[in-house]
Amino acid sequence: MLENYNQNRYKDGKSGDQEIDWLYTVTSAEAPEVDVDMAWEKVSGKIAQKSTEKITNTFPFLRIAASVTLLAICVFVFRGYFNGSPDLLVRNATNGKSEVVFPDGSRAVLNINSQVKFLEEFGEIREVQFSGEAYFDIKKSTKQFVIKMGDIDVRVLGTAFNLSTNQNSIKIFVDHGLVSLGSKDKKVKVAEGELGIFDYQTSELIVDTTPPANMMSWRNGTFTFHETTLDEATFELAEYYGVTFEVPDKLKNCKITATFDNAPLKEVLNVLEAILSVRIEQDNSKVKIEGKGC
Repeated sequence: MLENYNQNRYKDGKSGDQEIDWLYTVTSAEAPEVDVDMAWEKVSGKIAQKSTEKITNTFPFLRIAASVTLLAICVFVFRGYFNGSPDLLVRNATNGKSEVVFPDGSRAVLNINSQVKFLEEFGEIREVQFSGEAYFDIKKSTKQFVIKMGDIDVRVLGTAFNLSTNQNSIKIFVDHGLVSLGSKDKKVKVAEGELGIFDYQTSELIVDTTPPANMMSWRNGTFTFHETTLDEATFELAEYYGVTFEVPDKLKNCKITATFDNAPLKEVLNVLEAILSVRIEQDNSKVKIEGKGC
């Protein structure tokens, strides 16, 4: 639907060239002598008279034609303004999180580097195109809300969930309610507390009943780590705090157990130093971790 959407359609028309052949007749008969000046005066007088009559008789018609044309233009503009096709809206989160309100009142919080496209007015199906990561809170309705990601889509009637896409997979964690994930040929149902996954490499649809604890940490800033490797923990922390971690191989498998609730990055780094007995240095957006290992 949205893929085939165009705001204006035009049709070009071309009229063919008309070719007119002129017939020249050549005769050997002698032409009579003609007073050219006198003949021209007579012809000029008749032409002037006919032109005046034609203009006089045609003027009322021109006024009527102009009025009809103006009325047609006004009707066209009026209809286009009030009954024109709805615009396609594009919302991007380029510099940080961004909230989007859809025409039906549903909402989404976009994570950075995410995009959503939708019509300013929904039709029989509430449809949007999406890429990136976002938390959707869909208003309950009898009309399906469809989120399209190429050949894969998410279909709901009213629920809340976290949706993320990348080149490897599509993941949806259902906060509450029930959603459908898949293509026209194969779908799975994902219930509250479950994680639905579509793998682009294998084209498999998986439902994980024990999803990771930090699926929505990017939105609420709460991280829970339980015997989590430092490599996994720093991967999740890096996206939220907008930094890159440099972790030596000997420290990547060290385990940490900690909870951070909207803590500033400095506090998180201090806790990691204490737990792992390591030294951490931050240089703007780069964080370097050094230590003996575990």
